[in-house]
Amino acid sequence: LVSDWSSDVCSSDLVAAAQVEGYSTIVDAPFSGALVPDASYRKDRRVLSVMIEVNRRLYMDEDTGLKKQDFEQVSAALGRLIVTAAQAAARHSAEQ
Repeated sequence: LVSDWSSDVCSSDLVAAAQVEGYSTIVDAPFSGALVPDASYRKDRRVLSVMIEVNRRLYMDEDTGLKKQDFEQVSAALGRLIVTAAQAAARHSAEQ
């Protein structure tokens, strides 16, 4: 699940990057929005926010709570998605 408070600044980049990683995505469903501090929410357009939710079944045995063999792979892919989001935000900021 990808959800973006900032007018879809990086949602399309994240969806494309997740697909390259071999994961499917859903944007703004079943939830939408991202967490933004109240002091900045809809007040400072320089503040960008995105929420990436990962299905626990990808990295954890939900019955035992133990990491699955794919944990490190999922963790590394998530790290690359965070880099993608940061790059999209930097491009957006440079365009403003």
